[in-house]
Amino acid sequence: MGAVAWPAWFGAAMKRLVGLKFAPTDLTTHWEALRDLPRLAIEDAVYRAQRECDEFPSPRKLRSFIPMPDMRGHYPPCKTNTECLRKVLAS
Repeated sequence: MGAVAWPAWFGAAMKRLVGLKFAPTDLTTHWEALRDLPRLAIEDAVYRAQRECDEFPSPRKLRSFIPMPDMRGHYPPCKTNTECLRKVLAS
């Protein structure tokens, strides 16, 4: 089986979690399990994992950190100006 490549933004997001216990040496499993999600959703999940996890989160755990979209398919409104700015810059 060939090597799986993921986008640079995904690697950068996951790198923010390497200080947690049991960080994987390879992110292939995480990318294959999360690649159907939008970039912003993954980055939001990583941000929450940084604050709430002691161990490197599994793909399932990261998915649990993603807020459910509202009926229009958009994420809930921003809570802070910084959060809104992150969402604008990511799109």
